[in-house]
Amino acid sequence: SFLTGGVRLRQTMPSFFRTDIDRRDFLSLGSACGFAAAFGAPVGGVLFALEEASSFWDDKLLWRGLVASSLAVFAALALDHGIIGLTKLSHYGLISLGGSDPNVSVELLVLAIPAGLVGGILGGFFVRAWALLERIRRLIAERSYTSRPWRVGARTAEAAFGVGITTLAFLAVAKTTGCVQIHEDDGEGRNHAWTTDSSFAVRFGCDDDEVNELASLWFAPRENVIKKILAGGAFSASSLFYCGCLAFATLLLVFGTALPGGLFLPLIYCGACLGGAAARSTKFENSKRFQAPAQRHLGVLGAVALLAGVQRTTVSLVVIVLEGTGNVHMLLPIVATTVVARFVGNLLSRGFYEV
Repeated sequence: SFLTGGVRLRQTMPSFFRTDIDRRDFLSLGSACGFAAAFGAPVGGVLFALEEASSFWDDKLLWRGLVASSLAVFAALALDHGIIGLTKLSHYGLISLGGSDPNVSVELLVLAIPAGLVGGILGGFFVRAWALLERIRRLIAERSYTSRPWRVGARTAEAAFGVGITTLAFLAVAKTTGCVQIHEDDGEGRNHAWTTDSSFAVRFGCDDDEVNELASLWFAPRENVIKKILAGGAFSASSLFYCGCLAFATLLLVFGTALPGGLFLPLIYCGACLGGAAARSTKFENSKRFQAPAQRHLGVLGAVALLAGVQRTTVSLVVIVLEGTGNVHMLLPIVATTVVARFVGNLLSRGFYEV
């Protein structure tokens, strides 16, 4: 309270946010709501806050987190479809596939082991390399740039260098390869419908009846690319592999610089590209029974493996992917991939959030 004109008035400020406990709980709820809204995973968002963002947890924070994340998912859905135009509660997040695919082959449980192994190795390398780059950045900033203009200039140059290197690498390949004919289906069951999608396909120097596959994968919104890959779009293994490696290098070079960007969705993109490239390899193309499901499911396992290898989350990652994609039939392969990737990654480095 305070005095005004000899009259004691009582503060009308709310009683919360006055302690460190309230502020920490609010940050935990914020992380849960962010993941929930982005991927349509209210339960997964709460579990992520429990697993990574919170140092203390109780029942009150649990139900607050579930209510807040559920409201965040509904708000994102309403803003995406329009409050008046919202008629169905579906396609919640950025990577929603609209339903579960029951054609999950038992071979995926076997393939989950090498997928998790590769994801763990790549994740361990990413964490170690990024930590080294971050130490170099701090060392240069502390010793060489004492004034603010120099620090700003150095950060800008660093970001421009990372983007410039990967852009040149992309242009060197995209200008000479990647053109495909525009058509719906090639007669062999492969879905080329993406070539007729004007919001996705990019011509990028190709003829009028062609689109550039590599440029489409690179320039289209990341969530759209992920959906096309996980839906079994007919992309070549070489284009997917090149985009996955290039995006991985770009993320390593620019994450933590002056450029804004996240970690979760770019890792899903990289993993989906690499998993999709493996599914479109010669071995799987020659297996008629396993061909079409593998093109969809190995993209999911690739994304899960890279996320688990970098972040080392387990339960929250499984639930976020299941809720986000809606493909609940892939529960066991996703769990197996997550466990293997985390185990292998822990042998090579600490988790990204622990560095």
